[in-house]
Amino acid sequence: MRKVLLTTAAVLLAAGCSDGGTEPSVPTSVAVTAVTPSLNALGATTVVHATVSDQKGRAITAAPLTWTASGTSVSVVGLGGDSAVVTAAANGSGIVTATSGTASGSTTVQVAQTAANVLKVGGDAETGQIGRVLTSQVRVQVRDRLNQPIVGQTVNFAVTGGNGSVSPASATTNTDGIASTSWTLGPAVGANTVMASFPGTTIASVTFTATGSATAQGTILLNTGNNQAAMVNTAVPVGPTVLVADAGGTALGGQTVNFSVRSGGGTITNATAVTNANGIAALGGWTLGPSAGPQEVLVTAPGVNAAPVVIRGVGCAGGGPGTTGYNITLCFTSPMTPSQAQVFRDAAARWAQVIKGDLQDLTGAVPASACAPGTPSMDMDYDDLLIFAIVEPIDGSGRVLGQAGYCYRRVNGLPVIGLMRFDAADVNDLETSGTLGAVFLHEMGHVIGVGSSLWTSMGFLQNPSSTSSVLDTYFNGPGAVAGFDAIGGTTYTGGQKVPVENTGGAGTANGHWRENVLRNELMTGYVANGANPMSLVTVRSLADLGYQVDLGAADNFFLTLALQGQQGGSASFIPRTFKLHNDELKLPQFTMDRAGRTTRMQ
Repeated sequence: MRKVLLTTAAVLLAAGCSDGGTEPSVPTSVAVTAVTPSLNALGATTVVHATVSDQKGRAITAAPLTWTASGTSVSVVGLGGDSAVVTAAANGSGIVTATSGTASGSTTVQVAQTAANVLKVGGDAETGQIGRVLTSQVRVQVRDRLNQPIVGQTVNFAVTGGNGSVSPASATTNTDGIASTSWTLGPAVGANTVMASFPGTTIASVTFTATGSATAQGTILLNTGNNQAAMVNTAVPVGPTVLVADAGGTALGGQTVNFSVRSGGGTITNATAVTNANGIAALGGWTLGPSAGPQEVLVTAPGVNAAPVVIRGVGCAGGGPGTTGYNITLCFTSPMTPSQAQVFRDAAARWAQVIKGDLQDLTGAVPASACAPGTPSMDMDYDDLLIFAIVEPIDGSGRVLGQAGYCYRRVNGLPVIGLMRFDAADVNDLETSGTLGAVFLHEMGHVIGVGSSLWTSMGFLQNPSSTSSVLDTYFNGPGAVAGFDAIGGTTYTGGQKVPVENTGGAGTANGHWRENVLRNELMTGYVANGANPMSLVTVRSLADLGYQVDLGAADNFFLTLALQGQQGGSASFIPRTFKLHNDELKLPQFTMDRAGRTTRMQ
């Protein structure tokens, strides 16, 4: 019995000492290998594999793996199973590591870009002046097989035709893979060539071409003194200058520049100038000619292949220092026919018959486009009112005929500078119909101050109307009311005096006499067939604004009020020709004091 028990214990001990195939398999080592251990382009990839072994050296299949990469040269992403993909990110070496449990293994992947192709990125097929540096540098980009730029590649440049020169002759590509050099063309007109080569690579050389010209490619740019207005036969206040530059905008010194009068009959001094180191050439002086209106000076640079430019000015006429009475200076900022210019002058003369008192002359500077886009700059004496007059496209035939208003006024409120603009599509029709004079005279009245802007600021416009609210709008200046009564308004029962237009929309309502009462009076919102008299109402309203007027200069005009008692309604009984809708021009408004100081009001 004792022998049997001993035998059983021995058997059990032997069984406990054997593994019986049940000991856990633990990852103990990891071996990593790369299919391609060296990459020659950024963005190139290779696959790496990991073999995981246990404590007995046996391979473990499907062991979980974590992949990492050190440094910035490569990145790694697991593909599942025993594989991962490695991507080249920068030149250098990266260590790729696979980890399973506490075991890990690594391999090194080298990244070394190899130049595979080049791209011309500047300076080819240029044209420039012989003996001068081209505007654009010769530039090449060296790239690997995946078209990624290569940093640090040497590029040699050599002149192969035209006897020019390059500087530097050798350059190294920058972070964008670009190497560049400046190219001075040879002394002869014609072809020039430069070759770029790439030592240490298998890339073929590339050739750049340029054509040498006797003149430089460039531009002439207006610098100072363009678009000025001055009285005819006087010098513009700012001496005109131009900037001469090459095609890339670099100033060209030492270039001859010629100035010549192209229109207006003016005179210039120092008609030939040479650009300074900053590319600037100055005209000695420009005295405008006797022609009121646009005047021009042509500028050319014979040593530069550049289009000529034109310096523009405007000659103004009328009024001026030493004159008496009320004067209007006209500045025609666009071309117009002699007959159209004469109608402007006739309108100015008619208003000067009505306004007799001389206003305080002012002297001051006005910048270009202060009144409206394109209006010229000025620095001159203003006696008593200066008007920019322009004929230009507005909105086509039969719509807005013209617009007018003031942009500068004296501190006491009376206008000093204004603008009149007329639609080129309508002016000929107005002239043919015989109404051009009435339209010009009407619009000039708005510049002088007849209308909602000055009426409102001086407190004479009452109950202004809008498209949604038509009221009994009226002008309460005592002079205008007396004038209204004098022409038959004592029996008016349609509302307050003097009735102001309360329909027609912005630019018509609140800025004209009411047409269904005052019919064909000059300052209603329509131009009528036949006469458009300037009545005593208009003349005396100017006195309310502060002008000294000649009441005897008013046209004969008398109301028949049996038909005009209503506040609104049709005025179809009036023989109309043109509606002056939206003709009050709302401009930026400034004041100017006696010292020429200006203040923006709106």
